[in-house]
Amino acid sequence: MTKRIDGHLSAKLQACALNFNSSIKVLFGQQYALDSELSFALQFAAIDMAQRRQLTDRDELPAHIETMRETFENGLSDEQYGDQKYAYRVIFVPKIASSRGQADSVMEFVPADSSKAAEMNATYLKEVDKARHRPSKIVEMMSDEFPNFAMHHHTNLWKTLDAKNPAKGFGVMTESDGWRWYDRWAEAVRQHCEENRETYG
Repeated sequence: MTKRIDGHLSAKLQACALNFNSSIKVLFGQQYALDSELSFALQFAAIDMAQRRQLTDRDELPAHIETMRETFENGLSDEQYGDQKYAYRVIFVPKIASSRGQADSVMEFVPADSSKAAEMNATYLKEVDKARHRPSKIVEMMSDEFPNFAMHHHTNLWKTLDAKNPAKGFGVMTESDGWRWYDRWAEAVRQHCEENRETYG
């Protein structure tokens, strides 16, 4: 356990495990696959909200590792970045079974608008999250009006303004993809470009 880097790469590591198993089946045959023996990892403790905050509010990675990860991901297309073969992400929620039969499975996927969902007498809360942008997307958003604004300008700006300080509300550290910027940061960047139009325009 490296503590600091695992959370940033966990989705990629999961994708690597699934890709490895798929390759075994393609190259050597289904009989050598691992998924029949090692389908799930068992977790021996539930994660409460306080623990979740500790996991997500972790320290940033060393600058050279974060720069390498950010540079690599900025070179990916949106299709590549969203491909489950690159990063496999699953959201788990606790389930309290209302009957004995429902408790036999650890996971159950039920569409919210299905008849089964209605039978479960469940209450659904829709969480509305802010849009999150990769650094390359922020630069792209400026490109039409400020064509000279480049990635290194963006990096220097957020460092100068300490924009990754969570208290400033410009973005969020995600569990698997590192830092992502909110629209509020894009507005701040645009204002900076406006004030320095002779440099970026």
